[in-house]
Order: sequence, then structure tokens, then C-alpha cells
Amino acid sequence: MIKRNPFAAWTVVGVLLGLSITALFIVTLPLTIIAIIYISRRTKEPDDALGLLAGVGLVLLLIASANAGPGGLNSTSWLIAGLASLGLGLGLHALIGRLAARGENDQTEA
Repeated sequence: MIKRNPFAAWTVVGVLLGLSITALFIVTLPLTIIAIIYISRRTKEPDDALGLLAGVGLVLLLIASANAGPGGLNSTSWLIAGLASLGLGLGLHALIGRLAARGENDQTEA
């Protein structure tokens, strides 16, 4: 999975990182540290690490959906933070990939 789609691997690490700030931190924090070391040694492109941002956004969206409905906490702020984090992670990764592809095309034409 890491070689085929490193962004997805970093997204899984982002989910672990997001869970590390919940009550599950005792279990997920060591796994997160091990996963960061493992994946960082096997990926080449630094923009793939934006998957961390997307993964944390998924956890924030999960928290927002768990708090939605009557009697729950105000889930609007969690929803906005989750959408912003997920959108920034995906959007910046796509933008950097597009700019890198454009740069490669410019170099081959010259």
C-alpha cells in the first residue's frame, strides 16, 4: 500500500494521530510514532505527508457525526474543522501534484 499510494498510507497515520488526542491515546500514540517512522522511510515525495492532515480531518468528522443530534455537543465547529482539514489535505496534495507534473512537462519540452 505504501508504494502504490503513499498519500493513503499517510492518511491512515493521520487517523491514528487524530485518535491519539482522544481517550485512546495510550494505544494509538505508540502506533502513530512507529507508523510515522516506518512510512517516512519508505516514501519519497514530501507532499504525500499531507495525508496526515486529511486523516486528522476524518477523525474530526467522526467526532462531529458522533455529537450530532439532540443532546449532543455542538458539532458545527467539529464539522467545520474536519471539512477544512480534509479539504486542505486533499486540495494541497492535488495542487502540488499538478504543479509538479506541469514542471516535468516544461522540462521535457525545453
